[in-house]
Amino acid sequence: MRSKAKMSRISEDALQRELLGRAAFALRDIRLFVTKPVRVPFVDEKTGKKIWVTSGLPTGFSDLTAVQRGGHVKFIELKALGGTWLEDQKRFQKWCDSWECDYLLLWPERGEQLSETVQRWIFVIREAFASTGREAARGALPLGASLEPN
Repeated sequence: MRSKAKMSRISEDALQRELLGRAAFALRDIRLFVTKPVRVPFVDEKTGKKIWVTSGLPTGFSDLTAVQRGGHVKFIELKALGGTWLEDQKRFQKWCDSWECDYLLLWPERGEQLSETVQRWIFVIREAFASTGREAARGALPLGASLEPN
C-alpha cells in the first residue's frame, strides 16, 4: 500500500505492517512482536467431529507486544480509523492495569496519511519507553491512555 493513501481506506493490517517495517529501523532498542492467537483444527476422538481450538493467547490480547532492551514490556493495540475497540480488548486493558502493565491504544487521526500515522505512533512508543522507570513511562503516556481519533 502506498504511503500517500487516504487514511479512511487503510486497514489495521496495513497500519501494522507499515509500523513493523519502520519500527525495525526507528526503534533500535525496542522490538515489536505480533501477538495473534493461533487457531488449530482438532478432531474430537469421541465424536469424530472437527473443532477449532484457540491456543496461546487469551481473547482480546493486544496486537503487538513491545520489548525494550533490559526487559521492559508494553502491550500495544492498534486501531484503524473507524475501528472498534472490542469488549475483550477492553477487558485485557483492564487486566493490564490491574497487573500494572503498560498498555497503549493507538488510533490514526482524521486526515493523516499512512506515513504520518506511523511516524506519530513510533514517537509515542519511543516516549512510552523514554525511561526505564514505570513512573516516567506513565508520564509520557499514562496507563490506559489512548490516542483515539479526533
